[in-house]
Amino acid sequence: MALAYTTGRVFIKGDGTPWRPLVHVQDVARSFIAVLNTPREAVHNEGFLVGNENENYRVRDIAEVVRQTVHGCHIEYAQQPSPDRRCCRADFRKITRVLSGFVPQWDIRRGAEELYRDSERTNLH
Repeated sequence: MALAYTTGRVFIKGDGTPWRPLVHVQDVARSFIAVLNTPREAVHNEGFLVGNENENYRVRDIAEVVRQTVHGCHIEYAQQPSPDRRCCRADFRKITRVLSGFVPQWDIRRGAEELYRDSERTNLH
């Protein structure tokens, strides 16, 4: 997002196919509150992936959201893309099952728009 805002381009070093789960920091903070409001026996010694099942994206799809958010921005792929073996689709069903009431509030578009507005406000150019 910062590169797109400052240079007008999103640069993808690979082919854009790996998956990435995204989560907003406010949803992470809300998950901590949800843990504190859940009976200890349900969360003691447990780990949770924080996020929303719908927020797993391919790198190229993330780039497209950035392109749509940052006016005049374009996506550029590396001439000789390097293979990216890091690929992760996260399963967030456990957190919503165990932490009743925890529902992430943010999605990629809303987060991208927030970053863009904050960049405009602070004039990062």
